[in-house]
Amino acid sequence: MTEHASTDADADRRILAERARLLARPVSDPVGRAAIEVVTFTLGGETWGLEARLVWEVFRISELARLPGAAAPVTGITPWRGLILPVLDLRSILGIPSAPLDDLRFALVVGSDRPALGVLADAVDEVRSVNQDDLGEAAEGVSRHRDLLLGVTASALPVLDGAQLVERYG
Repeated sequence: MTEHASTDADADRRILAERARLLARPVSDPVGRAAIEVVTFTLGGETWGLEARLVWEVFRISELARLPGAAAPVTGITPWRGLILPVLDLRSILGIPSAPLDDLRFALVVGSDRPALGVLADAVDEVRSVNQDDLGEAAEGVSRHRDLLLGVTASALPVLDGAQLVERYG
């Protein structure tokens, strides 16, 4: 092996090591970036998000006992795994036109320390990661109860404050 070949091999190793170092770095700087997972669901033709850390389960509603005279958004109770959960129909407080409850098929079981309530949904879509730093304030007219929103993503997904729902209605 000549001295020239040895120098070329050293240079190649340095180049490859530098490339490996660059490829191994994180795609984005995690400092200041608090990502949260949200469960997206459809309600009245609109898509909403709810923090996944507070969603215990999603289940198909088979029984819903209505509570006449209950203050909105509480609409009834349903059995779930041996518990009786209050069920919220958020359409009335989110400014979504009401429809017959027969159209609602699912409930998201929400709670922090324990399952506390069910939130009605037409459909449950996916779990997605949202950068909490990118949540903007909800525009006027988005909801009568803007205090129930963590914020709105750049893609116009309103994210509900599940802890606030549990505190208020759970």
